[in-house]
Amino acid sequence: MISTKTFLLSASLAIFCILSTTAAAPAIRPPTSQSKVDRKCVENGVNLANLQSGYTCDRFINCSGGSGTEQDCPNGLVFHQPLQECVDKGTAGACKDDD
Repeated sequence: MISTKTFLLSASLAIFCILSTTAAAPAIRPPTSQSKVDRKCVENGVNLANLQSGYTCDRFINCSGGSGTEQDCPNGLVFHQPLQECVDKGTAGACKDDD
């Protein structure tokens, strides 16, 4: 016969497993391959700082020492290449997605 303590522990573990496997995972965009990201960070032998990533305005590549990391701008902001930062979509000179 199963003791009350063993039953409660088993039930708690089962509930934890169910909850941890049914939680919605955040949407994650697939990253560009690391070699392509790194190649974008060096232009004519010069290491770049930050640059727009691909064709979407809300993503950029943070470059440092010839290596890059793709990052998303905070919600509602777009990357501004001349300022090297994420800004409000209405900011003059900000990236504009093709509609």
